[in-house]
Amino acid sequence: MAKIMTEQDIADLMWGSAALGVSLFAFCAVLIRRATEAGPAVYLDAVAVFLLACVLDSVDDIVFGPPIHASHWLEDWPAIFIPAFMTSLWFFVRGLTEPAMRLRRRDAWHLVPWVLGVLLLAPWLALPGEIKADIPTDSVISDQWMQVAELGDMLFWAGWIVMLICYGFACARRLQCHKRTIRELFSDVSGKELWWLD
Repeated sequence: MAKIMTEQDIADLMWGSAALGVSLFAFCAVLIRRATEAGPAVYLDAVAVFLLACVLDSVDDIVFGPPIHASHWLEDWPAIFIPAFMTSLWFFVRGLTEPAMRLRRRDAWHLVPWVLGVLLLAPWLALPGEIKADIPTDSVISDQWMQVAELGDMLFWAGWIVMLICYGFACARRLQCHKRTIRELFSDVSGKELWWLD
């Protein structure tokens, strides 16, 4: 039997659809721009990853809400892409402040937060959907597994806060160094300081 959608459900669906549309449009625009860009353009690649994470987040909001109500087992899976928000922001700032930037082997360490996030969330994501959604079920999960799953989930979100602080600080520091360098090299710094990123 289909559930009747409330006004709030309809509003959520409209806002989620609008967010998905904007994210998809921006993602496609960046892909088109990237196709016409000659040479390395890590900042565009970073924006594409950021927007892709936004698209997945918007799809998650729509798919698990009314009227679709997808299987709860799939719920929370898009959370594994959350670390991409801050790492892509870092590469965007770095790409704008470092001319002709190319990825180096040592940049692979930026995958560590993602790998750790997947490992921490794995026990929670493996739970039956009904348990994740607090729906009464016949599924039996051991107390130890629930404790591990809840601890992993808590550590994931604590790690996200640490990531926000560390990457935010790194981006702000890089922008300050960029401004200092620009002032030393140019007498007219208008349009070169990236003040809009502050």
